[in-house]
Amino acid sequence: MKKFTNPHTPRFVALFTFIRLILHTAQRMVYPFLPIFASGMNISVDTISFALGFATLASILSPFLAPIADRSGRRSGMLLGTLIFSVGMGVVAVVPGEITFIISMLLSTMGINLAIPSIHSYLSDITEYSGRGLVLAITETAWALAYVVGMPLIGILIDQTNWQAPFALMAGLGVMLMMLLLVLVPSDYRQPRSTEKRGLNLQMVFSSPVAWAALVLGLGMVSANQVVNVFYSTWLVEKFNLQAVALGAVSIVIGFSELGGEGICALIVDRLGKERSILFGFIGNSVVALLLPLLDGSLPSALVWLFLFFLTFEFTIVACLPLMTEVLPRTRTTFLAAFIASLSLGRSLGAFIAPFLYKWGFFALSLAAVAFNVIAILMLRRIKISPQGNTGKADAEIP
Repeated sequence: MKKFTNPHTPRFVALFTFIRLILHTAQRMVYPFLPIFASGMNISVDTISFALGFATLASILSPFLAPIADRSGRRSGMLLGTLIFSVGMGVVAVVPGEITFIISMLLSTMGINLAIPSIHSYLSDITEYSGRGLVLAITETAWALAYVVGMPLIGILIDQTNWQAPFALMAGLGVMLMMLLLVLVPSDYRQPRSTEKRGLNLQMVFSSPVAWAALVLGLGMVSANQVVNVFYSTWLVEKFNLQAVALGAVSIVIGFSELGGEGICALIVDRLGKERSILFGFIGNSVVALLLPLLDGSLPSALVWLFLFFLTFEFTIVACLPLMTEVLPRTRTTFLAAFIASLSLGRSLGAFIAPFLYKWGFFALSLAAVAFNVIAILMLRRIKISPQGNTGKADAEIP
């Protein structure tokens, strides 16, 4: 039986999983309902895509925002993050339009990227290392559950009311989450200011060839997914004339594919090996992308294709995480923050170029995904890990 530093850890895990479910539902709802939101605001799908690109750039600030939780306590970071999130959701609900939508995406993304690291830190503080992987993995399921549970409910809400209702709902839920945090989560002790030389750590990251290879790998991996992610709902609407409820149902398929990717990764990545698992993931995702022209033109075949595309991506990104923790173990936190920023840059890059590629059809997006995967594979070949037990002193080397 795993022992926890705090006997209330299971309660916190349930609470934080629920909080992340709300946050990720708001974060992900733009993609399946992108055509509906664009129509409601009387702006183009391209404009929303660009707005998403700018919003994800806010994630680059996360390494600089996260220290708030270290200085003032993890709960303070969660509260501030959910406050910024609520304001962001409320802006577009009250004053819909192109500018307010961009502001909304920027604020909500910044809030989420402060709240979630604070949650991870709080759980790590109260959980022994031997049981921390299980605890954090449970909260990670909120990402997939946002599609399985959240998107169908959002689709029904839009169908029964209007396109603005989800933003108003999320703003209200954000306020509710703040109340739950104040009532159910004890204030943690103020942490002493870190004596770590952040500038030196960043210098070590950006002067390391292997770190650069890992960062480019992350950018390519997420760009490959994002070029498809931004426009798959538009493709389904144009090709099959799907409506809000149907798009919400499609999200269930993607949610289960992500859960499947996480489950398969948990079963085989340690046995197969991290690098080999990642390579197989990239190859599998590329093969699925190239199979798009072979679909028979039916909705079921399109859904199967989406299921396999997102499953192989989720498998790949989850398999990458343990490898990334050993790239620069002596500056692990700084590097992982930089790696998360590279993923955000990948989302931005994919969102920016997708509108131009989609003019040549959805298959152009699939080919772009393959090209980005190839870049990531080339970077993977340049990363070699020399683990030395659990000492945390492993070094990555360029062969």
